[in-house]
Amino acid sequence: MLSKGPKRGIETYVLDRKRYGEELSSKIYELVKDKADFIVLAGYLSILKGDLLKEYRDKIINLHPSLLPKFGGVGMYGDNVHRAVLENKEKITGCTVHFVDEGVDTGRIILQRFVSVDDGDSIEDIKNKVQREEHRAIIEAIKNWRCLMRALISVFNKEGIYEFAKFLSDRGVEIISTGGTFKYLKEKE
Repeated sequence: MLSKGPKRGIETYVLDRKRYGEELSSKIYELVKDKADFIVLAGYLSILKGDLLKEYRDKIINLHPSLLPKFGGVGMYGDNVHRAVLENKEKITGCTVHFVDEGVDTGRIILQRFVSVDDGDSIEDIKNKVQREEHRAIIEAIKNWRCLMRALISVFNKEGIYEFAKFLSDRGVEIISTGGTFKYLKEKE
């Protein structure tokens, strides 16, 4: 995969977690600052922090192999998740795409995809089912994020609308509003 980027003019970096240790987030931030609009984590097992999280708030997504908030947090990755699903006799599992925040698997959920856990399923069976959905989910999440460039906001009840409009605007979404909503938003600025 890393060989495809340079062939398409995309800068590619490999950062050794052991080498950078506690400075890994700072190094990533140094490399992506003013270059990346969005960061996608899939199979990434380090905790991000610092300026990277501040500057890329709601612009970093992670793919997790369970239906969060179930089976998330420290130590919940790979087979550990699927083992927990079996041990808890879950009938449904799946994957979650969520925004990355300061916690571990605690960011706001973007989307989830579900699979059934059938009698006799092994950890490997569950992993295979979930991975098929993970591949679909991450693409769906990226497409959905990239297409939200403009939002029309026109509401009767204005409660919470300024905060919502600001949230979207802070993330680069152009806000279009009409009549009373436009006037209300302008007065709140």
